[in-house]
Amino acid sequence: MKKLLYAVLFLVVFVFGLTFAARNPQLVSINYYFGVDVELPITVLLLVSLMAGIVIGYLASFATGLRRRLRPSRATRDEVRPGTAMAPRSS
Repeated sequence: MKKLLYAVLFLVVFVFGLTFAARNPQLVSINYYFGVDVELPITVLLLVSLMAGIVIGYLASFATGLRRRLRPSRATRDEVRPGTAMAPRSS
């Protein structure tokens, strides 16, 4: 059922994007640094912007997760702290 919902959602978004592209064929002029001037259809510009946002968000999420995995947890730091007496374990 979940796969069907995702498939329908993907189809709706795809059709919406396709109709948006068909109804907006205008060229957009982009003036970038160092005298770079580019003319692109507005749909291409939006897709490139969307993909750049996805990549930036993924990299930020990946960096946060990597930092969390590499940092030792508080429990292991507390166990190994020198100078503390450990209570004997009962068996």
